[in-house]
Amino acid sequence: MAQRMHPGIIGTAVLCFALTAAFGAGALVKGGDVTRLRDGDPERPSADTVPKLLDQRAKEKAEIEGFEREVALRSRALERADVELSRHLVYFSGPDLLGGISTPGAESANIRGQQQKLKDHRLAMARIALEESGKRLESLKSEYASAERQEYPQLDKSIANRNTELNTVNQRISEQDALFQKDRTGLTEKLDSLNAEKDKEDRVLREERSRRQTRVAQLEDRIRELLELDLRWLTEIEPVGSILTVEERSARVIIDLGSNERAFPGLLFEAFSLDKGAFISKGMLEVIEVKDGISVCRILSQKDRRLHPLAKDDRIGNPTFNPKRPKSFVVAGEFELYNKTDLEAFIRRSGGIVVEKVGPGVDFLVAGNRSDREQASAREYQVVGMKEQQLLRYVLPLFVPK
Repeated sequence: MAQRMHPGIIGTAVLCFALTAAFGAGALVKGGDVTRLRDGDPERPSADTVPKLLDQRAKEKAEIEGFEREVALRSRALERADVELSRHLVYFSGPDLLGGISTPGAESANIRGQQQKLKDHRLAMARIALEESGKRLESLKSEYASAERQEYPQLDKSIANRNTELNTVNQRISEQDALFQKDRTGLTEKLDSLNAEKDKEDRVLREERSRRQTRVAQLEDRIRELLELDLRWLTEIEPVGSILTVEERSARVIIDLGSNERAFPGLLFEAFSLDKGAFISKGMLEVIEVKDGISVCRILSQKDRRLHPLAKDDRIGNPTFNPKRPKSFVVAGEFELYNKTDLEAFIRRSGGIVVEKVGPGVDFLVAGNRSDREQASAREYQVVGMKEQQLLRYVLPLFVPK
């Protein structure tokens, strides 16, 4: 026996079928309406379609734009008309004519149906214009003097923002300045500490330098004491030649120095001998004739003809003359018979060399008064000293004519 279906299921199925059929029918109707709106309804040719409505909208928009252009043209024409009317003293207050004339050159005109003089009319128009200007000024004054126009929220807000930024910047500046002052104080203290250390080191160095200079002076004094650096004064001379023959009757002698040895007339020699190493002076000679290898001298003086006569092989010498190497001199101090320049000239004419300062290589110091510093240098460099009288014994004090 077949199973019987539930009545609720059958009702639900019928309802679904009915809804499906209704939806399909509505969709067909709507689709037909859309097609008629887009392509037109054959049954109603005069009905508006979508393309037709769009074309109509575009035409109306173009027409509105044309009207706007025409309004703008009319506004400019009205402005030009207002300018032209002002030349004819025509004034309007809205749509009402306040007054005016037709010809600017006329003396009178019909104004509002009355014949009036233009002069009075101009004064009236000026008064009207002044009243209108006063009303306009009062209107502007009341408008701009209102409480609402005195407030500027945007400007106040901008000012407040700028003040806030300014306060922030000032605060940062204060913080940076505080840090700068702190660093500056620290650096100042550091600099003071470094300066104090530098002063301490400088003081130690000065004390050490002073001690060393004192020690150097002490050592130099000790060296002088150890080396017995007493100034050696001239007591004997070195031999540079010898006597070959002696002529007693003519008071002449011949020596073994000639032109080859740079002997010259006027050159002075001291004759002496060495007796068991002792220096014995015998007299003074002057060259009067120079030849090759020999020279003739005259006898200027003798010490003791009986005990120490001049003889062959006696030695001769002059501290200012040397046939191999010229002697060098320093002349210093104040002198009694001649000045420093004259003594230097006498030395040069005798074959010597004059230098300005005592040092290595100097042979003799001609010391006058106030020559202590030069005598100290002569002691240090082992230079032989001589007095003015000793020098004049070996040079001819003759002046060269100028």
